[in-house]
Amino acid sequence: MTAPPVPVPEKGKKAFSRYLAEGEEFVLLTRKHWITIAEPVATGAGSFVLMVVLIARMEQTAGDAAYILFLIWLVIAARTLYRIVEWRMRWFGSTKRRLMLQTGVIVRKMAMMPLEKVTDMNYAETPLGKVLGYGQYVMESAGQDQALRVVDRVPHSDVYYRILIGTMFGPKDEPATPAPQPEPAHDGLPEVPDWPPRYTREEWEAREREEFDQQKLERWEPVTPYDKLPPTFPPPGPAEAEPQAAPQPVPSDAPTQVIDITDPVQLLKDPWADAHLAEEAKGVASSDSKKD
Repeated sequence: MTAPPVPVPEKGKKAFSRYLAEGEEFVLLTRKHWITIAEPVATGAGSFVLMVVLIARMEQTAGDAAYILFLIWLVIAARTLYRIVEWRMRWFGSTKRRLMLQTGVIVRKMAMMPLEKVTDMNYAETPLGKVLGYGQYVMESAGQDQALRVVDRVPHSDVYYRILIGTMFGPKDEPATPAPQPEPAHDGLPEVPDWPPRYTREEWEAREREEFDQQKLERWEPVTPYDKLPPTFPPPGPAEAEPQAAPQPVPSDAPTQVIDITDPVQLLKDPWADAHLAEEAKGVASSDSKKD
């Protein structure tokens, strides 16, 4: 059976505010049962009544005895006040991660036990606790004794017991999905697109083909058919002739040969061959004349 929700006191939240991690919240937070201060309050009230009765029965000459009784009652009253302040400043709480116990008046102490280390938890309730509604928890943990091993006089102990058992041994909460962040305001400025743009492979190839076709159209203009030219084509006026390249001079020692264009054999003949043959013939003739 699921335990009913128990409100968390605001004073306890303030007392533990500097000890909590980010995102950590209490599942229970309470003081000890009021039976904790019943004995000091009863002792202080009873001692006060007893002091008044004794002083009233004493004679007027017993001034020193009355002064001593008053001092004794002040000590008892100081003890009662201290126990009340200590009760108000003692808090026991649990989050989904750990158990916490805060004690002390002048010197504040914080005891802590991770819930992962709790292997067992015993719950005890005395006959008087059943009547007044409080109980005792005994935590068993791996390793040495902890400061939070025994927590006694817990109010609403049956309700808090179910809450602790459900927190320690119940299903673990999955990590919360972060909430989507709102888009930042542009304050009237134009939106800047993502750069570089993100394309798939097919989109990129289609974009490349489109750009290539566009460049080809810009480079090659369509030719107008001759029969669709305007009547004034070409435009009147002298046409500007393109400058002709100057002819290259022919070297004076280059052999000349008249070639009959109609003779295909003359087209394939080397014009330099006759010059070489003539030089060789001159060399042979000169060698023969020297021998003679």
